[in-house]
Amino acid sequence: MSILRTLTAGTVVPDSHLWQFGVSGTNYAGPGYSGGALTTADLDYTSGTLPKPRGVLDAACLDHDIAYQFAEHPGDILEADATLWATTGKALLTGQTKDHRETLLGVGILVVFAVKIALWDAPKAVVNQFVGNRQ
Repeated sequence: MSILRTLTAGTVVPDSHLWQFGVSGTNYAGPGYSGGALTTADLDYTSGTLPKPRGVLDAACLDHDIAYQFAEHPGDILEADATLWATTGKALLTGQTKDHRETLLGVGILVVFAVKIALWDAPKAVVNQFVGNRQ
């Protein structure tokens, strides 16, 4: 068993890897994980056939997945990530998480998305806006 699999045992769904993984106990938390499965396909979120979110943060991740699917430019990605970050922070501050696992998931979301927003989303959106305004 690899060291990564040992460290993440019970934390991520089977067949997860570094760039695509699902958080155990959720249906929508993790990059490339939506509807309770690892996927690269767009899902029909209006079909009523997808599993329900398993908590307030999983619901926020579902909203994030939907926003990503319909994103047309980097500003949309920035907005989706900032909304997930803010929703997660509010859930943690107001005690909306259901247990310690969901609380730890929330802390992880805050850390990862703070870095992603600052180092990737915001600069990319600004450059895109600048270049777009010059054409």
